[in-house]
Amino acid sequence: MSVVTVASLIDQAKQKADMENRNFVKPAEWIQYINDGYKELYDILVSKFEDYYTLGPVPFTIANGATTYDLPSDFYKLRGVDRSNGGSNFIPLLPFNFNDRNRRTFYRRWGGIEPTVRYRIFNNKLIFNPSDQAPGQYQLWYIPQAADITTDTQTIEGVNGWEEYIVFSAAIDALAKEESDVSVYEMAKNQMLQRIQALAANRDAGQVDTVGDVTRAGYYDDLLY
Repeated sequence: MSVVTVASLIDQAKQKADMENRNFVKPAEWIQYINDGYKELYDILVSKFEDYYTLGPVPFTIANGATTYDLPSDFYKLRGVDRSNGGSNFIPLLPFNFNDRNRRTFYRRWGGIEPTVRYRIFNNKLIFNPSDQAPGQYQLWYIPQAADITTDTQTIEGVNGWEEYIVFSAAIDALAKEESDVSVYEMAKNQMLQRIQALAANRDAGQVDTVGDVTRAGYYDDLLY
């Protein structure tokens, strides 16, 4: 990824909008326009689930008597939760359906079988089920929210020139403020969007992701794992 400054993006947007020598748009407005465009681009890349911004592993502990974990304040989307089965060995966990929130607690009493704990995102927390098996060591993989752009000294990470999407977005917002025709710029932005949509997926060009095996082998499998 390439790193560009917000000031550089503002200068490019001014050039495209032919506003280099005009002060109709205030500095704070330019920063807001860049912020809006950046978050649009961020969401486009996040939607591809190619881990452009994924963080982890983030270790955490569920103490005895506890059943929940407070997600990070910048949490946006979950990529995975793992549980330690001893030392540095971790097993990826599966979520449970809300309608099944009591099912595993009931079945574990039948036959003395201990089901593996599962998780679910609930508001700003992870909740674990069965609750009495929640205590343990875990690690979290997640996509954070896009950071707010508040100054022109901040930097953002672009990808192969894709930050031009932000530039077009800011130029359109500035021109729209003065009620100028933005159709040409909208067309250019849409062309850039099509390019990003076509190329953002399959970052590992040598290997394509396979479908994860999450099916159960049999009736008892849900109890065991």
